[in-house]
Amino acid sequence: MEKYPLVSVIIPGRNSGKHLSRCFKYLKAQSYPNIEIIVADSHSLDNTAEICAKDKVKLINFDNSFLQGRFDATYKRNLGAKEAKGEFVYYLDADFELTKKLIEEAVEACTKEGFDGVIVKENVYGRGFWTKCKAMEQECYWGDDNIEAPRFFRKSIWQKLNGLDASLGAGCDDWDLYQRFLEEGYKAKRISAPLIHNEGKITLTGSAKKAFLYGRDVSKFVKKSPKRSFIYLFPIRPAYLRHYQLFLKHPLLGLGIVVMRTVEYFFGAMGVISNKLKSK
Repeated sequence: MEKYPLVSVIIPGRNSGKHLSRCFKYLKAQSYPNIEIIVADSHSLDNTAEICAKDKVKLINFDNSFLQGRFDATYKRNLGAKEAKGEFVYYLDADFELTKKLIEEAVEACTKEGFDGVIVKENVYGRGFWTKCKAMEQECYWGDDNIEAPRFFRKSIWQKLNGLDASLGAGCDDWDLYQRFLEEGYKAKRISAPLIHNEGKITLTGSAKKAFLYGRDVSKFVKKSPKRSFIYLFPIRPAYLRHYQLFLKHPLLGLGIVVMRTVEYFFGAMGVISNKLKSK
């Protein structure tokens, strides 16, 4: 295995058993042979522990009681990276599925081409109209540095950057890490192998709840990086204008994206207001 540096894949979870077996299957089917899988959990009540034991996956638990129901995935990713033994760290979510050569291409980008991190484009699939809208929205972001960010890093660089900023809470931790990565002069490459995101069935209610949760923390990112946050969070994204042909080709999905994003921004704003009221 000397010519195959170890890659540590970190998966944060909470009652994610319904997705983990499928995620493990795709990881174990990778063309790259040297991978360790770490699940950073928070004392799930489902069959997560049994699934990890069956697949011989390392399971570590994070006590999130001090967060009082706030977003904890960032803490889990940092904890998993701290426990990782690999030369590279790659953090995923339990509902992600990897194409066969994804990790192989990512390692080669770093070892043979000298890159420090890797950006993987995300394909979304699932059931229902709103999931189709999300899939088209995601397609608009392919190749966009204002939206996409690396999740695969040399561990040495992850450590120099002190990983993700958990104080930011929900959402913007990816963008913040990428910004610090670029400011230090590091370079990321986009690889051709895509990542598949199984979104299940997206609903407007679920999107609103998620946006509210993110909104409760987004002001922290705005305060830390006001200029960058304006670019990242401005509702009319240049990516939509660049892909106007998609909207013309699929006008109903385009209208759905407008509705969905409007709902998300409204409830995100409610989250911001809620957080300010609680802090007074």
